[in-house]
Amino acid sequence: PLGGGEVVFSCPITKGIQPIELLNEGKVKRVRGVAYTTKVSPQFAARMVDSARAVLNDFLPDVWVYTDHCKGEACGNSPGYGISLVAETIARSLKSADACASLQEDEALGSPEAVGHRVAERLLAEINLDGVVDTAHQA
Repeated sequence: PLGGGEVVFSCPITKGIQPIELLNEGKVKRVRGVAYTTKVSPQFAARMVDSARAVLNDFLPDVWVYTDHCKGEACGNSPGYGISLVAETIARSLKSADACASLQEDEALGSPEAVGHRVAERLLAEINLDGVVDTAHQA
């Protein structure tokens, strides 16, 4: 919200894309992700990971979430934190979910535990929909 960030996107020009056909989603074999924090305590990332794992480990033992903390001038001007999770199936299909702390002027950021719990439930909901890809990538 306070700016300071920059995204650079570059993509080569291509003449065409070959269509693919995905029919089998397969069973989920692992979950990977990243929990990030900027200009807040690095412990927030660990708290998000713990709450997400508390939900996901009831269904799947192979859950690994990397934590990334940024501080100083390189992080932009706003504090915040969030988590992104990706489930991979045995058919190499990917389903994702992410959440970040709500940053509104008159409101606190919200607890890291709530953010971790919310993204784990969103990922389980995506898996439960039985699609080959998640809802964010469907036309």
